[in-house]
Amino acid sequence: MRRNTKVAVIVAGVLLLGGCASHSSQSIPDSGFATLMASPACCIDFAQMPLDALPDDDSTLEVVLDSSSPVFDFNDGKSYFKAFQLPKQRSQIDITLKSYFTDSIMLPSVLFLDKTLRVVKEVNAEQFQLVYGSIGRRISLDSHITLDQASSGQQAEFMIIKADPKSRQGETKVMSAARKWAKETGLAEPVEADPVFSHSMSGNLALSVRSSGQLLSSGQVMSLGAVQKQSITPSPQPTVGNSKSAIVLPASTSAPAMLSETEAFYQSQIEKAVKAGDIDKAMKLVNEAERAGSTKAKSVFIDAVKRSQK
Repeated sequence: MRRNTKVAVIVAGVLLLGGCASHSSQSIPDSGFATLMASPACCIDFAQMPLDALPDDDSTLEVVLDSSSPVFDFNDGKSYFKAFQLPKQRSQIDITLKSYFTDSIMLPSVLFLDKTLRVVKEVNAEQFQLVYGSIGRRISLDSHITLDQASSGQQAEFMIIKADPKSRQGETKVMSAARKWAKETGLAEPVEADPVFSHSMSGNLALSVRSSGQLLSSGQVMSLGAVQKQSITPSPQPTVGNSKSAIVLPASTSAPAMLSETEAFYQSQIEKAVKAGDIDKAMKLVNEAERAGSTKAKSVFIDAVKRSQK
């Protein structure tokens, strides 16, 4: 009878893992961090990021982040990423994101940006839960995210999936499939080590998005069904750095050349406004100066902001 029980536990263990390889801490692979750090960033700000198509409702999109993915230097460091434009027509968006255990595990992070490319919501690794699933299902880190698009000032238009900084090092231990199955069925637990998975900057994920609730009438809905790899904005405007609160400057308009004394006055006022932390005033001065013919106001503003961030 003991022999039959042992065989049953082993067979169930193989089924439960569903092909997910386990290994001891002695065989943990490299996280790929060195490869990532050697890869150039695709762009200098959010506005230049390439977009990928979202899955239709009731469907799931496989998302792979690896050395073939674009790279961006986020505030918390470099990461591979995928960026998507969210549905606009409904007041609620429900998102499910899974990061699967393979030979390693990527701890995910998700950023949600509004139409000005300001981060309005962030979901980090701590908000993902370990899910074993049923027999034959792969182990994953899951997060279910609900966005209330009707909330004033919180409407997200873009989503960026990347690696959490904790993916750069460390490991995650999970319960062995055979031991978990034995525990759930009341059998004697086998004597074996729990598998350990190293953290990695690369990962295999699954994304599903569903929109519901009342119809929103603001803005035209843009379909990405047949569009791959287009920029977040049709005509990206210059931005200051890659800060979470990226500042988008309007395009300049043509005007007669400005007198040097007037140019110097505007430059002084722009620098004073930035130094005082009044970015709105500084941007208004930039717009006013360019309408009056300034050719240097924008670069003065950008340089002043960069100095203020040091």
